[in-house]
Amino acid sequence: MKPLIPGFVPHVYRTGESYEYLFEVTEASYSTEQLERLPMIKDLLKIEELTIRYRLSTLAVEADRVRQTIELMETGYRELAGRNAPGSEPEATEFRPLSSMIPDFPENLSYSFSGEDFIGALNQACSPYLAHPLGIFLHYKLIDVHSFQSVIDDIDSQESPGDIVIRPSEDIEVEHGVFHNHEPVRLYHRVDLLDGVQHAYFKVQTMGNVFRVPQQSMEMHTNYQMTFHVPLEGETAGLITNGEQQELGYTVKSGEPITAIQRQLSLKLQSDTARSGLNWEIGAGLT
Repeated sequence: MKPLIPGFVPHVYRTGESYEYLFEVTEASYSTEQLERLPMIKDLLKIEELTIRYRLSTLAVEADRVRQTIELMETGYRELAGRNAPGSEPEATEFRPLSSMIPDFPENLSYSFSGEDFIGALNQACSPYLAHPLGIFLHYKLIDVHSFQSVIDDIDSQESPGDIVIRPSEDIEVEHGVFHNHEPVRLYHRVDLLDGVQHAYFKVQTMGNVFRVPQQSMEMHTNYQMTFHVPLEGETAGLITNGEQQELGYTVKSGEPITAIQRQLSLKLQSDTARSGLNWEIGAGLT
């Protein structure tokens, strides 16, 4: 028998509502060595980090169509080359705003979209900056921003703790190729009480994904896992409060060694009583 806990509560979007989030991604690249039939991870090549404070606002709601906008309020990027020798001294590298690194990049990039049509809107917003490596990096990380809420928007109101849902595979066309999202497995794991509010806690595993980029004769094979909390009550019911994603990918490119990439992503709702990245705000990082 299932516990007497309310089922999932989808978000009811309202014109004029606005929420601030902090998104972070740490991406580490490693060299590999072929071990029999599997690549073995060896040396750290580099670490890249991107942080984005953004505002998600609902512009209009018409029947089932929701028109929204995302405004990048603050961005920061840093990169650190790997070292072969373990035990090196701690090294700090300052975040820099993307507007100081990508030519003509605005301080507050914004774009509007409707539901699953976000790919086209994102492509258009980022197209002036895709000639720059950081513009490409930002473009694909913003896809991750959207994927968090799109996973939640897909959850049915009848789902309750203990339910497991296996979604069919999907081929998603993006700017440079096609991403094959392979059979996501979603578990409504439990309900937690956070700051006096009931939150659904989910786990998602998506294994065996392939991103193919024909023009570069390149493929990336990835496996990722997500966990996130979603309120079951209040005005933010159905919106993500906090989420984490871990992803391991292998880049296979014709004539080049295989590179392994480990990603760690997080997304956190900001409020008067919950704010992330305070060290940046006192001047230790983003300015």
